Amino acid sequence: MRGMRRGAGAWTLLLGLVAGISLVGCLDRDERTEFQSSHIATGDSILGRGKAPQTGAFRGRRAAAFGDADTVYIYLSPLGDDNNPGSRDRPAATLVRIQQLLKQRALDADIIVKVRSDAGVYLNQSVLWTYYRPGRSITIESDPPRVNACFVAGNDPPVGPFFALSAMRGEPTNIVLRRLTVRNYVSRAVLFLGDREIRDNWNGGNAIEDCVFEGIGNARLPMQPIVYSAVGLVNSRNNRIVNCSFLDIRNHTLANFPQAPRGAAHHPVPRIEKEERKLSAIGSGSNPNIPIVCIYLAHYSDSNAIEACSFERVKGDAIRIRDDSNGNVIAGNRFELVGWNAIVSMWQCDSPRLNCMKELVPEKVSTGNAILRNTARGNWRGGMPVLFVDMRAAESPSGASKTPMLGIMRIEGNDLDVYR
Repeated sequence: MRGMRRGAGAWTLLLGLVAGISLVGCLDRDERTEFQSSHIATGDSILGRGKAPQTGAFRGRRAAAFGDADTVYIYLSPLGDDNNPGSRDRPAATLVRIQQLLKQRALDADIIVKVRSDAGVYLNQSVLWTYYRPGRSITIESDPPRVNACFVAGNDPPVGPFFALSAMRGEPTNIVLRRLTVRNYVSRAVLFLGDREIRDNWNGGNAIEDCVFEGIGNARLPMQPIVYSAVGLVNSRNNRIVNCSFLDIRNHTLANFPQAPRGAAHHPVPRIEKEERKLSAIGSGSNPNIPIVCIYLAHYSDSNAIEACSFERVKGDAIRIRDDSNGNVIAGNRFELVGWNAIVSMWQCDSPRLNCMKELVPEKVSTGNAILRNTARGNWRGGMPVLFVDMRAAESPSGASKTPMLGIMRIEGNDLDVYR
């Protein structure tokens, strides 16, 4: 059995070579954009709120490889074996096995999962993560840190997200994803899932740092279902998404807009304009071909920070805020060729359509959010970017007018221009 598992690791390497995937890691840390390296350092925050786990929390503590200590290390490698104990010299092969090992031991310690980043790619991995301990942190990070650990979906991709946290107990979960690249997933890359119906059943205190999300969506496999977002938060609060890159995020949509040359004006194409009107009439959430969103903050996702990230070539909106998700800050980010409706859109299901309504209470307007000191060059088609749009219906089913924009969104210090 052990020999068969070793053989499976060899097949993973061979498949990677056949697919043309680099086996020496995904992204050299020195090749990240100057924008990111010159902005917020990992672990710092524009807001300085200190609500998310501190990245230096593990420093200076006694550590062990699965022993009793303040910090425990466990190891993952594409050359590993899920029969292994997850030690440095005998690493596991999948995040599913890593979680099994953690549940077996249930240690009262901070956990650092060292993900080997220089020995090949991790193919078609998907995990539903439910393990955490209140007051402790779990960090999943590349090792060595100069190269991102690379998780790739092949032509038979997993149905679920690469990493889906499911926790609904109303307490911090303190999960940190650091220096990972997630590529070509025809599903969400990351989902932090709380209870969409009951506000008190949240999770939070998580962080996504120095990660790359590339080629997320069903554009390359249009027979697969559409993907709603690359990163989704549902009733998840006090999280930080910092120094991350979102590249070539797109679904296969009805209106496949061609990109205009740099700086060129957009000339409407009748067929495309007709399809765009069709999409608008059907409405977001009911169309199997709707555009993707990079980061979706939904259903009570409060006080999250999206900082110093870059978004490039996104056939959809970079960020959407929905249903009583308040106090989120979008600051110091860079957007190029991004935005189907706008770079940031706000929506709630308050229309007569019932297929998106919650069961217990109606969705509510989101307030107290902020868009600060971002730069944007061009929308998806190369024209002038739209920074923010309120997509809610003009009237609710009761006929009451929607809440005025005052108090919904604070917008300051942003720099917008066409893509040149």
